[in-house]
Amino acid sequence: PVYLKFWATWCSYCKAEMPHLQSLENRHGDKVEIITINVGLNDSIDNINALFKANDYSLNTIFDHQGEITSTYGVIGTPHHVLIDKSGNIVYRTFLATDKIDDLIAQWVMGE
Repeated sequence: PVYLKFWATWCSYCKAEMPHLQSLENRHGDKVEIITINVGLNDSIDNINALFKANDYSLNTIFDHQGEITSTYGVIGTPHHVLIDKSGNIVYRTFLATDKIDDLIAQWVMGE
């Protein structure tokens, strides 16, 4: 299973959710692929590196230079969360981190 988080360094909600995302990575990263996708709009790799260094984040991150990934997933705002099951089906989408994300990840982890 895969958890995609679309975000930007200038998005305050996105940054507020990052510690929780790092916590999920620390606990379940061996069973769930957690990937952050920076939407690339008015942002830079330097901004991402500075944020990650200042907060000791170690999340897999893609900088979506051209917005192709963001467009493919129909993301129109940040933050945006997409959970994809083992079969490649999108099973949940939301704009803000919710308990449902944690519940689905727990189900995935327990099902292993």
